[in-house]
Amino acid sequence: MTLRSYVLSRILLTIPMIFILLTMVFIVIRILPGDPVLLHFEKQENPAAIE
Repeated sequence: MTLRSYVLSRILLTIPMIFILLTMVFIVIRILPGDPVLLHFEKQENPAAIE
């Protein structure tokens, strides 16, 4: 196996891995309950500032 074929195979295997990782992150973010903005600012700001 030459260096060129090794690098090419690693790049070609990285593309689906990135797609799978992005899909998993998207699904986890969609499954989690609540609004991330409200969770972050809920204790620090008054309700008018959140709007």
